[in-house]
Amino acid sequence: MSLWAILPVKPLRRGKSRLAGALTEDERAALNEELLERTLRTLSGLKELEKILVVSRDPHALTIARNHGAKTVQEDGQPHLNTALTRASVVAQVHATQGVLVLPVDLPFPEADGVELRQVAHRAVVATNAEEEALLIHA
Repeated sequence: MSLWAILPVKPLRRGKSRLAGALTEDERAALNEELLERTLRTLSGLKELEKILVVSRDPHALTIARNHGAKTVQEDGQPHLNTALTRASVVAQVHATQGVLVLPVDLPFPEADGVELRQVAHRAVVATNAEEEALLIHA
């Protein structure tokens, strides 16, 4: 099965806005960049994924994604998650992808070692780590 991961990414300086009282804008941008890098490293290590596709309006986030071998989609117009995901899904379909997973950039798994994607039932995929903690990522 041709499986792609789609990562929607807010502009790095705008993500984690709830932490604005505790972190400066620069600190939040650095945190968001680290979360994106970590998620890309984790997903790149998963043999079950054929490709990672990052959709964002942030040129720096897209550059980071390309540096990790991911395909990218520049989000434009009014920011809207569903519109961005629809656009990214169309790109995946053009490449004959049989399935997509939409994942947050702040995955709870710190590294790919021990993470496994398993198809359960017909249309659900579960990611587990070495401790068998599970995250349902598509249903």
